[in-house]
Amino acid sequence: MDTHMKTLIRRGAQAILAVMKKTWEDTMKNTSAILDMAGLALMLASSVSWAYGGGGSSAASCSEPRFSEESPARNAIVTQLSEVDIVASENTDLQSLEFEIGPNKVKPEVVTRRTGEYELRAKLASPWQQPGKLRIALSAKSKDGCSGLFPYFIEVKP
Repeated sequence: MDTHMKTLIRRGAQAILAVMKKTWEDTMKNTSAILDMAGLALMLASSVSWAYGGGGSSAASCSEPRFSEESPARNAIVTQLSEVDIVASENTDLQSLEFEIGPNKVKPEVVTRRTGEYELRAKLASPWQQPGKLRIALSAKSKDGCSGLFPYFIEVKP
């Protein structure tokens, strides 16, 4: 191999090494930039989650009123309906309570249990006998201001 050929090979190898070195440096710069951006994104995400309450206690700041022990039960089939009994949780604000049976707003009788829960009994002026689905719905706020809704249906089959 003559000197000229060796020089060409050496220059070619140097050029290839220079390109590889430049590519490596660019890759490292980009990787560094990507890692920097990822770190910044994580810092922003964590500060945003703290700002919206993501870092504090997991307990809810407000609890909705709860309703249970409905009679007649959800999806019950009855021949007629004259009254509905439901238990409301102790955190129910009775002043905000609305009780509907079909299109009728009713005012329930309230008895306080030893546990603090409320037994609600709503009576219709006359028994509901119209066949079909009948919606029963309660809505109220809790004593700390959260709204709760408890709708369900029964079926009247005379």
